[in-house]
Amino acid sequence: MEEDLKSLIKANKIFSSLDDSTCQKLLHKFTKIELKKGEVLFAQGDPSDNIYVLVHGKLSAHLTSASGATRVIGYVDAGESVGESGALTSEPRSLTLVALKDSTLLKLPSKDFIDLCHLQPSVMFAAIHPMMARSRSLIQLLSAEKVRKHIVVIPANKHIAFEDFYERLMQYAETFHNLIILKDTPATGIDKIEETLRIKAKIAEIEKAKKSSHRIIYLLNSSHSPLAKIGLKKSDLLYVVAHSKSLVALDKTLLERIDFNKKNHKPNPNLILLHPEKTLVPKHTSRWLTQATFDLHHHVRMNTSKHYHRLLRFMRGKPVGLVLSGGGTRGWAHLGAIKALHDSKIPIDMIGGTSVGAILAGCYAIHESIEDAYERFYRVTQLSERSISLRNLTWPSVSLFSAKNFTKSQMEVFGNIQIEDLWIPYFCVSCNLANNTEHVHRSGTLWERTRASSSIPGIIPPMLLNGELHLDGGLLNNLPIDIVRDILGKQAKVVAVELNSYGPDDNKYDFPPILTFKQGLLAKLGLSKRKYIFPRFVDMFLRGLFLGSTLKSRENSLTTNLLLNLDLSKFRLLHSNIRLADKIMQIGYEEAMKQINQQKTKE
Repeated sequence: MEEDLKSLIKANKIFSSLDDSTCQKLLHKFTKIELKKGEVLFAQGDPSDNIYVLVHGKLSAHLTSASGATRVIGYVDAGESVGESGALTSEPRSLTLVALKDSTLLKLPSKDFIDLCHLQPSVMFAAIHPMMARSRSLIQLLSAEKVRKHIVVIPANKHIAFEDFYERLMQYAETFHNLIILKDTPATGIDKIEETLRIKAKIAEIEKAKKSSHRIIYLLNSSHSPLAKIGLKKSDLLYVVAHSKSLVALDKTLLERIDFNKKNHKPNPNLILLHPEKTLVPKHTSRWLTQATFDLHHHVRMNTSKHYHRLLRFMRGKPVGLVLSGGGTRGWAHLGAIKALHDSKIPIDMIGGTSVGAILAGCYAIHESIEDAYERFYRVTQLSERSISLRNLTWPSVSLFSAKNFTKSQMEVFGNIQIEDLWIPYFCVSCNLANNTEHVHRSGTLWERTRASSSIPGIIPPMLLNGELHLDGGLLNNLPIDIVRDILGKQAKVVAVELNSYGPDDNKYDFPPILTFKQGLLAKLGLSKRKYIFPRFVDMFLRGLFLGSTLKSRENSLTTNLLLNLDLSKFRLLHSNIRLADKIMQIGYEEAMKQINQQKTKE
């Protein structure tokens, strides 16, 4: 058995240069481990403390993006090694490795591998080649965003009929010259052969035109029709459609197709949920989302034209995402910017943000109504008034203030609404102290996530989610354009609203480096012999706290299609004066309209 393992190690390209004596010594440093099908070898972000040689079995490599989306990017077969890159660089794991079948591996501690590289440089040089090849493949995979020309829309199960939906979708698709709709027609016997030939000829004709903007949408009634067999084979993206009131289940053949696509590096499917005309807010979407891994889901109210137009923009690869930055009570300007987008006929197909941007985005996403968003945010602001005051001081175990009113305001305004049940795709960002990373929330109870995204350290207590501490997302990403880009793709249009919270401070201050309680109190009461000039404590504290994310905001802003930078520096960050609401909103509207018109002039 020992000879077999030694032969296996020497057969590996990295260790092939070792002589028998060195290989024999190395063998005793390996530990044998067993993985059951579905078990994780290591997760993305884990420390790189070992390298592994796969004896038998098969592993899949998964990459989780900033948005939380996970995709399979490759496989590890018997005889191959993994983990060399992390061992040599001491960087955390860049991928997650999962056993596709029962597998046996040999584990070598990273320290022993590095020691071997020092003694045997040939091992290090041999490790560099596969590392570079993998890096190159990963870069190519991530940078080359494939144009999704063949889009299949298919029922979730055989109990669902969509004739009305298909007819409406075809009607709205007529306004887009580059969309070609192919719809299932009943065919039996010899008709199936003729139908198959007709479809193939039609597709060949379209592809011969070689127009990169063309998209073919296959509207299927089942997985077994002639159109289905051709469309599913060619499909770049799958849309699974269901009625919100129908049986929550996916057909076995559909699940097999989804699994096949995943193994062939195709994207996860999207879900379309259809709702009756009188539906105010979707419900129980999570039941459908547990049936498979969906990259996005879309709610369509049967009589609402803008929902069909939105869906078609996604299918064309050209949705519009809106990102709202943090900025405290200046958040009213976000609502003014949204009104400016509405008046400029710029659609909003996805919305999200950080801190107050997360709260305002949630208010809007419930009904896609500026009036409703105004009422909800007004209520949040009204109920949160004096949250940072002497009466709300608490024992500083996790913060200076209790945030009782601030928390209750979001609980009242959002109730039990789930993110999955919002009419448009939504996200918000928090800082997860458990793993020191930004956390992108795209599911779960809305008020809990907005509260997590707006938990200012030292002022508002951290939000506990699954026992982990979450703080204000602005600490790491105050303008999360990169997240929307990652979710929607390079061809999408991204609009971002920056509240310019951290512009230059032209004030000149004067106070001593050591300031006693007595000196500070007398100065505030105007009884000091010398006149001091102090900054506003809360504003100074917040500026210093979020300064670290300013550079990332600037970098992110370079990738937006339209950046609305609203100068609100004359307004305090946490001054919840409800009487300023309309004034800040109007400034946001006027400045946003000005910048939108300037952009149109340039185009």
